[in-house]
Amino acid sequence: MEWHDLITLPDPVESDLTPLESAQAGGLKRPENRSFHNMVYDSRRGVVVLHGGGNSSWSVLRDTWEYDGTAWKRVNTVGPVRYVHSMAYDANRGVTVLFGGRNTGSGDPLSETWEWDGQAWRELDVPLKPKSVIFGDMVFDENRGKIVYFGGMPWFMVDLSSDTWEYSSSTSHVEQWRQHDPR
Repeated sequence: MEWHDLITLPDPVESDLTPLESAQAGGLKRPENRSFHNMVYDSRRGVVVLHGGGNSSWSVLRDTWEYDGTAWKRVNTVGPVRYVHSMAYDANRGVTVLFGGRNTGSGDPLSETWEWDGQAWRELDVPLKPKSVIFGDMVFDENRGKIVYFGGMPWFMVDLSSDTWEYSSSTSHVEQWRQHDPR
């Protein structure tokens, strides 16, 4: 038995409800139980942003929640379907950046880059990017104004990566990843 046989999740279930109807119908006061999600702190808006993960029914999630220190609020139900992904908050631009992860339980890791501006998710067309991985980690380097991404793996404990990448974007919205070889 392979490790991924233990956490294989079904494909996400599509709903006939609009995102707003779905959020209203759910009536959830907080995110449902989940793991393999990710969270960042949006310092500009003063909220914690939670996205994706897998729930106790082994479904991959695509919802985005925000926590203001008092209450949770579901703010988006149509974001990227994702778990075991990486996220960091870019304080200079006021956006959350999401990279990698998987979108189905048995699917291959992805190398997509997405941004959340507090209103909507947007997938970026970035030609050069890190390889498709899961379980990498990202952080915003305030001094240099860049997101630093390190590590990850294409499959659990197989071919671990020691790659370092930097992500930046200008005010003209030219997003780019650049591999960095620290000495």
